[in-house]
Amino acid sequence: IADGFLVGVVSDVRAHQATVKLMTASDSAIAVVFVNSRAQGLLRGGLNGLVASEVALDTKVMIGEPVVTSSLGGVLPADIPVGQASALRSLPSDILQEISIATQVKLSPLELVFVGQPVGQSP
Repeated sequence: IADGFLVGVVSDVRAHQATVKLMTASDSAIAVVFVNSRAQGLLRGGLNGLVASEVALDTKVMIGEPVVTSSLGGVLPADIPVGQASALRSLPSDILQEISIATQVKLSPLELVFVGQPVGQSP
């Protein structure tokens, strides 16, 4: 977490170091929920930036709507801020929505990240 926003997930832990997979990585997949519409999706990184995919068509997501982590899948606790919906990327013929997500954290100059422990787990 940096500046109160999620930047990645710990993928490996050793005695004196941890490896964090940034949410912008092309092989990342994080369960998210849109705060107002309660639409759920899967956040992925890549060359096109952050994209929430697999969002049901019957939900109306608004541009600017906050996005937070979902506890689905058990990887992360719920309600960690991720960013906000910035653009709808779906075509009318698509069966699921894709939505671009903007994050408030500038990842390129990032040097310090708080690595926390999931709620309810002991060291």
